[in-house]
Amino acid sequence: GRIGGGHAADLLACGLIKRVIAGSYGAVSRDYTGRLPQVQAAYASGRVSFQHWTFYSLSQRLIAAAQGLPFALTHSLAGSTMAAQNAADFVRMPDPFGSGRTVSLLKALHPDVAIIHAVAADDEGNAILLPPMEEGAWGAKASTKGVLVTAEQLVSRATIRRHSHLVTLPARYVTAV
Repeated sequence: GRIGGGHAADLLACGLIKRVIAGSYGAVSRDYTGRLPQVQAAYASGRVSFQHWTFYSLSQRLIAAAQGLPFALTHSLAGSTMAAQNAADFVRMPDPFGSGRTVSLLKALHPDVAIIHAVAADDEGNAILLPPMEEGAWGAKASTKGVLVTAEQLVSRATIRRHSHLVTLPARYVTAV
């Protein structure tokens, strides 16, 4: 299955992931020597396939999925090697409204499961996330089989209600806390 969230490096190290779709930030390249050696080892071994996107285009794909759309409209990636490498999920076409311009579409991305860490959550799964959230909340909302939430602190429903304006991930998306 597909997993969105910040725990991918741990799952890679355990051999539980076969394919990674990620925003590229230098963590997986021939010359990488940074703080995620388990990611580099999986990349170098070839036992895990990696599909690279920009953080922006990855977020656009997850946002489209979370909104129930089949694709996202973008100006990102056109003419890049990343677009060529991801041709199955990136399409350029004439503007259907006749402007004469070419538009780019990104296929929506639906992770099977998202694992996300929250600063606080109640036992139902209402979760408060802290910025920067990057693609986290969108990936969670785009997941087809639910979200696993880990939290710094489990709090009462009354506490969540008092701070409901901070709840980024409502319980309806959450499978387990």
